[in-house]
Amino acid sequence: MFNVYTTLFRMVFILAFAFTFFSQGSNVTYAYAILGTFTLVAGLILIILYPKFLKLTEGVGATPRRH
Repeated sequence: MFNVYTTLFRMVFILAFAFTFFSQGSNVTYAYAILGTFTLVAGLILIILYPKFLKLTEGVGATPRRH
């Protein structure tokens, strides 16, 4: 599922930033601002959900498994 989201976001950003608006003058700073905001929001979401991720992985690798 993570790979699907990654691919979709990558396609959306590439298509959006391919517009000529972002290549004229100093408009490239808007692209950096958009990507920076996206990264900040994604980071905040990960920080908020971090305790839940820890609970999901409790006990994983704590006991050796026999093969």
